[in-house]
Amino acid sequence: MTTMTKLNQKTTRIAGLFFLGMVLTGLFSEIFVRQKLIVQGDSATTATNILSHPLLYRFGITGDIFMSLFYLFTALALYCLLESVSKKLASVMVVFASLGCVILLFNVLFQAVFRCI
Repeated sequence: MTTMTKLNQKTTRIAGLFFLGMVLTGLFSEIFVRQKLIVQGDSATTATNILSHPLLYRFGITGDIFMSLFYLFTALALYCLLESVSKKLASVMVVFASLGCVILLFNVLFQAVFRCI
């Protein structure tokens, strides 16, 4: 096995671990936090749930932040794998993934602020 193949194999595994981290933290935030705390169409019940479980609510926000970071790290690991194929397209992928992370983090910020008001 050549050195480049071993390096690609290691990078592929790292990208897979980052992707797994993204999926697990996203599922945690969605299934264990938002579905337990947020009641669609009933803001009073949602506010009561958040106020009675503030730590769970904070874990959900933290999970979303980590999901966004794992998403960015996955894109960077994939860039390392794909830059030998097309550096330009791999760079475009990282730019779009970075923009997606920024949008997700703004969403988390506004959810945190406006749910507390």
